[in-house]
Amino acid sequence: MSMHKLLARQARRILGADEAQVPSVLNELRQLADSPGVSPETTRFVNGLEEFLLRVGSAYDQNDRDLDLKSRSLLLSSIELTQINDRIRELNGTLERRVEQRTLELEAAMDKLQRLQQQLARSETKTVLNTMIASVSHELNTPLGNSLMMASTLVDHSDSFQKVLETNQLRRSDLDAYVKATRSGNDLMMRNLRQAAELLTNFRHVANDQASGHRRSFELATTVAEIVDTLAPSLRRHPHKVVLDIPSGIVMEGPPGPLGQIIINLINNAYLHAFEGRSDGVLTISASSVGPSVTLRFADNGVGISPDSLSRMFEPFFSTKLGKGGTGLGMGIVENLVRETLGGAITVSSELGVGTCFEIHCPLTAPAPKSQAT
Repeated sequence: MSMHKLLARQARRILGADEAQVPSVLNELRQLADSPGVSPETTRFVNGLEEFLLRVGSAYDQNDRDLDLKSRSLLLSSIELTQINDRIRELNGTLERRVEQRTLELEAAMDKLQRLQQQLARSETKTVLNTMIASVSHELNTPLGNSLMMASTLVDHSDSFQKVLETNQLRRSDLDAYVKATRSGNDLMMRNLRQAAELLTNFRHVANDQASGHRRSFELATTVAEIVDTLAPSLRRHPHKVVLDIPSGIVMEGPPGPLGQIIINLINNAYLHAFEGRSDGVLTISASSVGPSVTLRFADNGVGISPDSLSRMFEPFFSTKLGKGGTGLGMGIVENLVRETLGGAITVSSELGVGTCFEIHCPLTAPAPKSQAT
């Protein structure tokens, strides 16, 4: 067999051998190359083949080292990833607990805020009632004082008449004067007592509605008139006036107390803010009904409201008169009563120097309280 065929066979063996067999085959090939009579080309071929195999082996070794480094890197990355995942799970658990805790805190704060709002509403109601009581008490002084004075005068006339009668000196003129004075005094007392009784009746209706919150059917025009009449003693201290333009026949079903508080707050708001520096203030309260809904309007010719104040109108504790008679609670309570109790909505529009208009849109039949609805 020729040397070329032997070399070719050995080369094929090297190409088909695994890593462990390569040194043995390469040794046989070296022995062939060192045999006598081998040509220089064969020796160069074997030398080149050895160099090639050495380079290949070196490349494989380097590749093994690179793979080992990458494997270690991947192992470290896998460990770090596992640690990161564990940390993320721990953070998620902590975050869930913190979110749950914050949620409970927010719910407690909202519950506290709602209770505070209810307390403020009750406080505002008590303030309104106290103001009405003071005004009514002051207003009763006049008719009751007049009646007491006239009753005392009639007692004096009766004593004088009795003395004349006992001395048998009664004249026709004395009898006529006594009858005339008695009739005049009785008429004056009746007018004053009727005025006091009407004032007390209106106050009793308004106070009962404010205090009880019971539902009933009521005519809007009559209820609003009673509320305005109850406020009349305090309103008369100012030069302004309230004009009622509510048609009869608008019948509502619900608690009139909250509606009365809304009306009282809006009237007081107009007298405190809208008519500042004016002596000709006019607040017109009108209403219209379409289908199952009613619209109640409170329009004044006052100073108007700036755009900034208008946007914050119903914010709690916002007032341009804090410390000067304004608490910042009235309009927030009005908005809450309109929305929650009457089931309606309130809007406000204003123009500086022209006036302001509040509009309340609500159903004729107020929704049932949430405690009853559920």
